[in-house]
Amino acid sequence: MKDERNHCNLFVADHHNKAVRTVAVADGHVGTFVKSNLLYNIHGVAQDRLGTLYLTANNAIITVNYNRREAVLLAGTSTHQHGLIDGGYLTARFSIVQEIVFVRENLLMVADLGNHKLRLIDLISRSVSTVDFCGSQHASGCLDLRSPISIYVEEGAVVVGMSGKVLKLTCKCSFTAP
Repeated sequence: MKDERNHCNLFVADHHNKAVRTVAVADGHVGTFVKSNLLYNIHGVAQDRLGTLYLTANNAIITVNYNRREAVLLAGTSTHQHGLIDGGYLTARFSIVQEIVFVRENLLMVADLGNHKLRLIDLISRSVSTVDFCGSQHASGCLDLRSPISIYVEEGAVVVGMSGKVLKLTCKCSFTAP
């Protein structure tokens, strides 16, 4: 993902080294932005306008302040506890979170692979909720997301990459980029 503060860098999740790497676009130089044991099983990277990184790592959402470069638990748990619990940041539980994207300023969406769900993280109310696709036009009444891995959000739609297929879900949502 492109560094919003320094447009010459890309951020890359380094799963095996529990780190976020920077790659200089101009010359390909690779550096370490942050390394932490909290970044176990890191997958997704999103960045807000101020430069704060939001990372998915195992069963947690981690933040990294752009200037301090210190990984801090935001939501979920840094242990191997998993589950499907909505609520406040530290009450909420995830199961192998993957992609993370901003759907609008102060609202993130996460692909929760182990729970087969999309989750919302509200930075204002400091809460986590599960996106409900029940009532969608599907035979069972509820949409079954099998192993969501990637997410792309556009006005009125969420594109979800899953094991073996891609779905474009339309909704009466007002998602705008941060």
